[in-house]
Amino acid sequence: MRILIDTHVFIWWTGDVKKLSSRVCNLLVDPNTDVMLSIVSVWEMQIKSSLGKLQFKTSLSQLVDDEVNGNRIELSENWVKTPSFRTALIGFECTA
Repeated sequence: MRILIDTHVFIWWTGDVKKLSSRVCNLLVDPNTDVMLSIVSVWEMQIKSSLGKLQFKTSLSQLVDDEVNGNRIELSENWVKTPSFRTALIGFECTA
């Protein structure tokens, strides 16, 4: 099975897993489930973080890398896996 998780699922999975239902947790840990995260969710988290509305224990870039490399979460758009694009996106700052 292939699932696309939204921003909240990613945030809760990496920070407050108790907010997820047991069904969602089971899907995320099932080795037969391909878990994907949209790059739009990464962009959304970066905007919220730069506005002070969202905080992480580590940088967002490191968090995404850790999840991609260690927890089978893949970015849904294959073309954004290039380091230069990800660096540009993660480095985005909202100046509103």
